[in-house]
Amino acid sequence: MDAPPGYMTLYVAFFREGDFRLPMSKFIRDILTRYGIHFSQVNALGLPRVTHFEFIYRGQKIEPTFEMFNVFYYVTSTGGFYSFNLELPVYFLAVGIPQNVFMSGSKNSSISVMELFRLICITGR
Repeated sequence: MDAPPGYMTLYVAFFREGDFRLPMSKFIRDILTRYGIHFSQVNALGLPRVTHFEFIYRGQKIEPTFEMFNVFYYVTSTGGFYSFNLELPVYFLAVGIPQNVFMSGSKNSSISVMELFRLICITGR
């Protein structure tokens, strides 16, 4: 679909499946700029990988950066559209699980995943 001059066509899937919001976050702008990709060239299925990466880091009060993203993902192109695929191999090691978390009658019944353990991510690079 062609947009009128001064406008841009966006897929509904960007908003529905990709959790995309306007205005675009600085992190998403940085990713696209560093890879040299225009937003209209991003595959609707690749966008959730960027937004979910950002949400995970921000949820831990860590500012996500291109360098962090680039450790885990690389750009692929199919039919003129770009996506982001997981860089393999990636291994996840869970450490520091508190012993009392699994005991019945725990005082804290709502413990997040990151409160249970820390992930140490080791890539094959």
